[in-house]
Amino acid sequence: MDDFPLVPTNDERKFYYHGFPSRPELVARSSTHTWSRRMQGWLPVEKTVGAVGEHSIVPKWNDETGPDSLRQQVINILHSEQADWHTIDILRIGYVDKDVFPVILCIAVGQGSSTWEQGISLAMQCRTVLEQHGLHDVHCEVRRSHVFNLTRRKFPCVIHQDNFASGTLLHPLSDQLGTSIAASDWPTREGTKGLYLRRKPCSAALATTDADAEEEVYVLTCRHVCFDESEREEWLPGSIAAPEKKVVQPGETTFTMKAKEIEAVKNSLQSEGTNANEWGSTVFWDDSRKQKELDRENKMLRDSTQAFELFKKRQELESRIIGSIPYTRAYKIRGNQELSDWCLIRLDPEAHENISALANRVLIDGEDLYDRFRLKNSATKIAMLDDDHALRLRGMATLAELTQTLDSRHATLNSFSRQDSKTFFVGKRGRSSGLTFGEVNQVKSVRRKVCDGTPTLIATELCILADARKVDASFSRCGDSGACVFDIAGRVVGTVTSGVGRDTILIGEDDFDLDRAVDITYVTPLEWSLQDMESCGLMMDIL
Repeated sequence: MDDFPLVPTNDERKFYYHGFPSRPELVARSSTHTWSRRMQGWLPVEKTVGAVGEHSIVPKWNDETGPDSLRQQVINILHSEQADWHTIDILRIGYVDKDVFPVILCIAVGQGSSTWEQGISLAMQCRTVLEQHGLHDVHCEVRRSHVFNLTRRKFPCVIHQDNFASGTLLHPLSDQLGTSIAASDWPTREGTKGLYLRRKPCSAALATTDADAEEEVYVLTCRHVCFDESEREEWLPGSIAAPEKKVVQPGETTFTMKAKEIEAVKNSLQSEGTNANEWGSTVFWDDSRKQKELDRENKMLRDSTQAFELFKKRQELESRIIGSIPYTRAYKIRGNQELSDWCLIRLDPEAHENISALANRVLIDGEDLYDRFRLKNSATKIAMLDDDHALRLRGMATLAELTQTLDSRHATLNSFSRQDSKTFFVGKRGRSSGLTFGEVNQVKSVRRKVCDGTPTLIATELCILADARKVDASFSRCGDSGACVFDIAGRVVGTVTSGVGRDTILIGEDDFDLDRAVDITYVTPLEWSLQDMESCGLMMDIL
């Protein structure tokens, strides 16, 4: 055992986090053990992250306040060192073939703090503070990563989700959650359509001056999905009338990609149908089985042809406008130390087949939730799906539930077992990554946001980790900003806002599709967003 951490070797810098989706680089660590690559046969053993669970750091980090609190002391170290830092996360990190998952204070830094000398200074100072708070089993690791908003740049009506059979083909045009959206003035900058909300009358004045407000339906998404950082206006009740900003579904990139995909499916099925008689004479099935297969292919052809015609009708951008934005709040730290990053899209009833029948429903393709999670140690019950395999969201999971520690048996460093501890499983459907599942980390994360020409913002975030059962998985990708996160009991958790990954992947230094990999996803709890809206005079309810 060395007395002081050594400078990491090139291999250690590159492979220390092998298994993380974006493969971040190690800058420095306070632990002193000598690192070497662990191998299983010819393959290196991968690392993964897990939620903290029961540990004495949870209340110290989440609940204590003031200049001498653990969280503030760590932030002060980063400020005093003028570190180019992005986020602070407290996670369990370990090898996938072991049950030992030490708790680590993880600091993500950018290019400006990526030397070992800079990193080790931060790591050792943070380690000292951890020990002062009695957290002798917690080390600090500094890695080079980048935080980025999960947007992706590059109809006559929205189809009611019960009115078509080919659900996956037409999902981009449907009124289910998780579809692509974009501002009409920047249609290639795409995010995800989030939760449906309804405005409640909050006073007699509202009832008389805005009589139809409670009948209007809104979509919640992130401000940065629809506004560039150079657009700094704040549009709230009582403010000067805002210029109209319209929103389209889907965005241009998704529309073009899906239209080509459906056309290719249609053409392929048409070609197969032309040769159906020849195919039927060469396959050694009985007549009944042959007919069933032909009927199946004919149905697929009808569905793909219908989908292609519906896409053709929406080629013009204006035909895909679903509503406009009346309300958004400027970026600022609010009452729960969260960053305001939301906007509300008022839906146009004429753009929807049946706006009165809207519901917060998420398509769960593949296995249903019971089959996925019945053998897992879930902290909540498992919801049943509708007949069309959609999950109907009702109610809200509170932050107290999301961050509670669930099993005191796992309070020490070496006793933690992923298999034994109860897990708060959550899911989301996003524009880019589709349906994914993950787990809530009990310890809140801290994110630093730098905006040109405005003060730096330090925000508290809810941290979601990818499904630990899937090595090298990501909970979200670029394009998923605004997606509604839900628990497997069918309650709303919050809104996807951003993620952290390796910064070098964003400037073209990698050829492995890692520009979409997100190690950690940040979510603003709906509880906080509704409180923020209420402080602006917007009383909103889940539809």
